[in-house]
Amino acid sequence: SADGPNMAFDSKYGIMFCVYMPGLQGHYGESRGRISLTYFPASQPTNTKTIDVIVEKDVYVPNIIGLGDGKVRILYEKNSRADADHYIGYKDFDYLTNTLSEERFVQIQKENGERVFLTESEQFAYLRAHGYTEQVYWPTEQIAIGGHTVIPSECFFEAVAGKVVIYTGSLWTYTEEEGLRSPCGGMFERENEKYTETLSVYEIAAMIEEMKRYKITSHLVFGDCLIFSDTYNLYCVDVRKSMVKWSTDASNSTSLPCGSIYLFEDKISFYGSDRLLFADISSGDIVDEIKIPRITKLFSPIRMSDGTLLIGYTNWSGAGVLRYDPIRKKVIWKSKRSFEGPLSRCVLLLYNNLAYWCKNDTELICVNIDNGEEVYSISTRPWLYTDPLLKSGRIIFGTSGADGFLKNIDAESGEEIWSLPLKNGCASFSFHGDTVIAGDFEKKLYRIDFASGKILRELNVGGEVVGKVSVENGSVYTVVWGNEAEPIKLIKVRLY
Repeated sequence: SADGPNMAFDSKYGIMFCVYMPGLQGHYGESRGRISLTYFPASQPTNTKTIDVIVEKDVYVPNIIGLGDGKVRILYEKNSRADADHYIGYKDFDYLTNTLSEERFVQIQKENGERVFLTESEQFAYLRAHGYTEQVYWPTEQIAIGGHTVIPSECFFEAVAGKVVIYTGSLWTYTEEEGLRSPCGGMFERENEKYTETLSVYEIAAMIEEMKRYKITSHLVFGDCLIFSDTYNLYCVDVRKSMVKWSTDASNSTSLPCGSIYLFEDKISFYGSDRLLFADISSGDIVDEIKIPRITKLFSPIRMSDGTLLIGYTNWSGAGVLRYDPIRKKVIWKSKRSFEGPLSRCVLLLYNNLAYWCKNDTELICVNIDNGEEVYSISTRPWLYTDPLLKSGRIIFGTSGADGFLKNIDAESGEEIWSLPLKNGCASFSFHGDTVIAGDFEKKLYRIDFASGKILRELNVGGEVVGKVSVENGSVYTVVWGNEAEPIKLIKVRLY
C-alpha cells in the first residue's frame, strides 16, 4: 500500500473492509491513479476479494466509513496534485449485492443556507472567516520539554524499540503510555511540569557517571540499541530493556576526543587519534584499525565491490576522499582539497561511479571513484547545515545563514534542478513519498514537491526548527527552539 490502509468492520456480517492506494509504500506518484477496496470475513483473513473503487488520475487520501448492514462509504480527494480545486468524492459499496454506487461529492450547507461542494478552498474560506488559518491542517502536539544544557543544534531524537529517544543534554525516552522517562533507570527528578498536563517530564540525575562531564557528540541506531559517543567514550544503551549494554574507551587511549560514529557492516567505525577504529557492535571491543601516514582523521568508510574502501579524511592542511586496499594496506588514489583547519565530519555519498564529499561545509565535491579525479564542485555557501542526501539520482542539501536555501541538484552533472530560499536557512529535512518535509529558522515547517520545489503547505510551529525532521506513521517529529527564555521542545505534527 502506498497510502492508508483505512479499515472498517461490519459486526453484523463479520466482514472487514480495507481501502488503500495500491503500490509501494511512499511511492505516491506511482499510485495516485487507483484506489482499491479489499474485503474478507474476519474469521477467514486469507479469503479476500478486491475491487477498484476508482481508476482516475490524481485521486488520493482514501478513507472509509462503515454504514452498517454490510455497507461502507469510501471517500477520497480528487485533483490531489493539480492546481484545480480539490473535491471530496465518495462511492458506497454494498457487500450483500456486491455493487458499487456512482461517484458523488461531499456537500456542505453554509451559514446562509447555500449548499456547495466541499472543496479545499471552501474549507480554507470557512476557517479564515472564523479566525483560523491553514495551520489547522497541520495540528501540532508538544510532547517534550528540554533544558539548556546543550545548544539547540546538538539536540537529537530517534525512534528506537517503539519509543522516541530524546537528547537535550540528558537522555529521555517517550511513549504515548509512559510519557518521558530515563532509558536507563536510576534516580529521576521531575521538572517543567507546568508546561504540560498530560505528560511527565523526567531528567536523568544519575545514569552514567562520565556523562555528567561530557556531551553526546555522535550517535546511531542499531536494532533496539542507541549507540553514542561523548568526548572520549562509546556507549550502547538497550532501549527496550532500559539498560546500558556496554561502554568502552573510544579515544584509543590517547586522551584525544573520538570522532563521529558510523555503522560499517557489522562494526562501528570512528576516528580515534590518528587512525580509523572499528568496534564490535555487540561488545564495544576494538577489533580492527586503519592507520594512514600523515592523515589525522578518517571517516565514513564504504566497501566497494572489489573489497577496497572509500574513506573520507582530513588533516590540518586539507581534506578529501581516498580509495584504500585493506589487504595490501595501500592507498590506491587520494583526492585532496586544501583549506585551513580540520573537519569534524566527512560524510560520503556514492552514486554509480561517483563519490561526493563536502569541503569545510562550503563546497560539495564530486569525484570519479575509479581514479579520484574531480568531476565537478558546487558551492554550498553560506555554509552547509544538513548532510547531503541522495534520492532518485538527485542530491538535496540545506544551508544556514541569512541567505540560506534548500537545493536539489542532478547527481550526475551537478546542475541545479531547483533552489528554494529559506530565510535564515534550512536546519533539517526528510523525504516523505514524492515530497520533502523541511524546517527553517523562521519557525516554519514546509511540505515541498520533490520534483519542482514548489511549497505545497507550510506551518508556523512557534519555534526555530533546529533538530532532525522525521516522518513516522503519518506524523512529523522535530525539535524546535523558541528563544533563550524558552526550553527546547520536541513536537509532533499530524501530516495531511
